[in-house]
Amino acid sequence: MLGNKIKARLCTCTAPMYLLYSTLEQGKLDEAMKLEHRLMNINMAVAKYNTGILFVKSAMDWFPGYYGGPTRKPLLPLDKKSLDGLKKAFVDNGFL
Repeated sequence: MLGNKIKARLCTCTAPMYLLYSTLEQGKLDEAMKLEHRLMNINMAVAKYNTGILFVKSAMDWFPGYYGGPTRKPLLPLDKKSLDGLKKAFVDNGFL
């Protein structure tokens, strides 16, 4: 289970985080700032819907080769409004 959670985080964050690091290293501050703001928008959406680990499980299903699976008690599945809001944040910020 922990491995799946780590994979989901790597899938959604590794490439953009590496890109952020490399643009900073190259001195492309404007480009890095734009990417950082896109990443911050995802973080704000997770905070807005207060989803925590439920977000990670749901987001895994959006990426090929990953499966978050159903939630187990005592957690409940994400409601449609939260799921749609999180997915919209990913799409609007170019991560899906």
